[in-house]
Amino acid sequence: MRDLLEELYKAQVLTSTKIARKFFDDVREVERVKRFFYTLRKVGIVLKPDFDISSFRIKRAVLILHDVILRDVSLVESIDIPGVKSVAPLIPKGVFLVVEGGAIDTYGADERAMKVYAYERVFRSRPPRDLLFPVARKLDADIIRYLLTVLGKGDIIDFPETELLNKFDWIDLEIVNLVSEDPSISLRELLYKLEYERVRKKVRHFLERIERIEKTITGYGVSKIVSLKSLAMGIIAVIRGGDRRDVLRLLRIPTVMAVGISSEGHAVVQMVTLRELFHETVRALDDFCSVYGLELVDVYSYDPRFIVVNKFIRKSTGGYIPSARADEHRWVKVDVGEVVDVVRKVVRS
Repeated sequence: MRDLLEELYKAQVLTSTKIARKFFDDVREVERVKRFFYTLRKVGIVLKPDFDISSFRIKRAVLILHDVILRDVSLVESIDIPGVKSVAPLIPKGVFLVVEGGAIDTYGADERAMKVYAYERVFRSRPPRDLLFPVARKLDADIIRYLLTVLGKGDIIDFPETELLNKFDWIDLEIVNLVSEDPSISLRELLYKLEYERVRKKVRHFLERIERIEKTITGYGVSKIVSLKSLAMGIIAVIRGGDRRDVLRLLRIPTVMAVGISSEGHAVVQMVTLRELFHETVRALDDFCSVYGLELVDVYSYDPRFIVVNKFIRKSTGGYIPSARADEHRWVKVDVGEVVDVVRKVVRS
């Protein structure tokens, strides 16, 4: 099982049917693959395909609002703006939001009261088995301190190259959503959920669609470790300079949830820690940057227990605007000023 885990970290393959064929040379091993994903979930590990958002022409950004106090995060659920992906209160005050869309428009935004860090690619964590499973089974201060001592000392992950989708439609997006919700789904089950008979003319090249979408993933990443819910401190760290591959070394640590990479030369790291180990964690990040010639530009702390998350490129919340023709598509433009105005109104209500 664990060898398969490391192989999936760098594999461009979707559905249990194709995983069975690729790694066991037998599509009849589908149940074995399903048991693999079930075993991971049983110990609190959720593994999902890591889609390259740039392949779908999506941009993402972290917004940091300094002058807002969010006492009731449930109020944010009333925000009706396509593209708002997640929201959490900063510590001691402020709000951090993640937005995504075809473009991130910062024109008119008050830069004195907020900061915007945009990026085009996102990678989930890929911890080695000797770090992942102990963290999933038990988590305490000693384990966190040990993880900080090995921060950035893992090997460079050799991510596969992804391709830009020149054309995609709602069926492609629904496939992305379905395999994200259940990575162990088989080809037969996927066809059934797509209501094959109703859209048979559009999915007659179903396997070709799957192969095309597979080229948009950077492998599989750990999207959730249940034990991390006990950690009461989230960290957003902005790093600049150096080699992008060195920043991605952080993904070998289970408490590093994701790394966003920008073409402008900065990276956004999202991780969690214990509140009492916040300063130790920041020092470890700073030491890591010093070793690899990077610069730790900004660090923000937030409460991860109150984060609100919308699903990836779900048509109703992700900002996708379907059109009459299958080869036409576009994403909404995220107006940062509008998002900030709505958040402030909700907080004051």
